[in-house]
Amino acid sequence: MTDYRQRCEDAAMTAWSEQATMLCEHSQIIPIGVVVDAVLAVRDEVLEELRTALERRIDADAEALADQTLMKGLTVKDGAVNLDLIPPREIAAIWVHCAVGMLGDAPNYTETEVKMPSVSMEISPAGTYDRYALIVQRVGRLTPHEARQQAEAERDELRELVRELAYDGPCQYDHDDQCQAHALHERPCPHGRAQELLADFAPKEDQ
Repeated sequence: MTDYRQRCEDAAMTAWSEQATMLCEHSQIIPIGVVVDAVLAVRDEVLEELRTALERRIDADAEALADQTLMKGLTVKDGAVNLDLIPPREIAAIWVHCAVGMLGDAPNYTETEVKMPSVSMEISPAGTYDRYALIVQRVGRLTPHEARQQAEAERDELRELVRELAYDGPCQYDHDDQCQAHALHERPCPHGRAQELLADFAPKEDQ
């Protein structure tokens, strides 16, 4: 940060000294636009240097990771090439770090959709991907299956409660768009809406 600030100051002072126009001993025209352009040019140079350094670091880390990964075997089954690898401790550490980051503040689990090109010897259309769901769960907490069961149970309970509270009979709207059949509710009448939502679900005792 100090080096970046110094480079900006040097560029600004150089532009100032080269482009400033003296009006008198104590007055001069300051070329603000030229100074700003000089500082922005330094910014672009620094960004390009950082981008290059980051790409080199990523390539170096990828090569180091590949060197540490051992291959146990190579098989071809149903036209698909399968590599059996031994992940090094560094890869395992990355998995754990990614899992912690993906969980974040989630109390139970997170589900992340991942799209990967199909690893196969067969020819497939360009841009065709296989879709996977990567689930990271806290040990001993609610699983996705248990969460779905809980949600479905709550849904069924609320559905039966709505069925008991909703009035029977069709809506009858007057000229003010109020339902005469169900306590003068304005359109759309909540009782009529409840009847529509429950129409496809028979009561439990009828199933």
